[in-house]
Amino acid sequence: MKMFKKLFCPACQEKVKRDWNFCPYCGYPLNRITNPIKEVKIIISKGEPRVEIVPQQENFLMIKAKKPKKVVEPKTEIKNLGNKKIVEIELKGVREDNIKVNELEHSIEIRAYSKGKLFFNVIPKKSNTSILNKYFDGKKLILEVG
Repeated sequence: MKMFKKLFCPACQEKVKRDWNFCPYCGYPLNRITNPIKEVKIIISKGEPRVEIVPQQENFLMIKAKKPKKVVEPKTEIKNLGNKKIVEIELKGVREDNIKVNELEHSIEIRAYSKGKLFFNVIPKKSNTSILNKYFDGKKLILEVG
């Protein structure tokens, strides 16, 4: 029988899943690959050395909002069009400036905040593809990936 340890975000202490790269509650990078180091400080105090790692801040990932009451996975539809994919994510009630799209090597993370809800989704993609176009019509975020 295996025992699994619960994981918590080091910034906000909310429960997170092992495969998430970012905390959906506060945006803190959970994966060392997505949390690059800005500098390493060696501090000597009372003859004891101490290492302090300063992560690089990625302000485009942060949503300045109150802590959400609920995290939901939005309805998502993926359509194949030749060598491209059209991804439609339903984000009713969300303002465009509260939508954050983070493109990683093998996935696209979508975070959107509205009225106490955080919409969060991870969409897999091939490493040789990228977002070609994105559009928000007020209800749906549409991504063209190829």
